[in-house]
Amino acid sequence: MAEPDTVGHDPVDVTSAKLSADGRTVFLAVPNLQPVMQMEIRYSLRAADGARVEGKIYNTINRLGPPMEESGPAPKAGSE
Repeated sequence: MAEPDTVGHDPVDVTSAKLSADGRTVFLAVPNLQPVMQMEIRYSLRAADGARVEGKIYNTINRLGPPMEESGPAPKAGSE
C-alpha cells in the first residue's frame, strides 16, 4: 500500500496480459509491484467457446523475485 496508515485501496496498472501457449496460464505485467498483505485481482474474460468467465482471486505477496520478461516466465527445466 502506498500509504500504509490510510484505510483504502491502491489500484495498480496491468500493462499487458498474455496467454501461455497451453492456454491455461495468463501472465500479467504489473510494473512497480510491491509486497502486499491483501490483493484482489478481478477478471472478466471470454473462453475459447465465447462463454464469459468472471471471478476474483485473493492473494498475498510476501516477497518478489527478480523481474520477469513481459513474454512470461521462462520454461521449467525439462519441460522443453
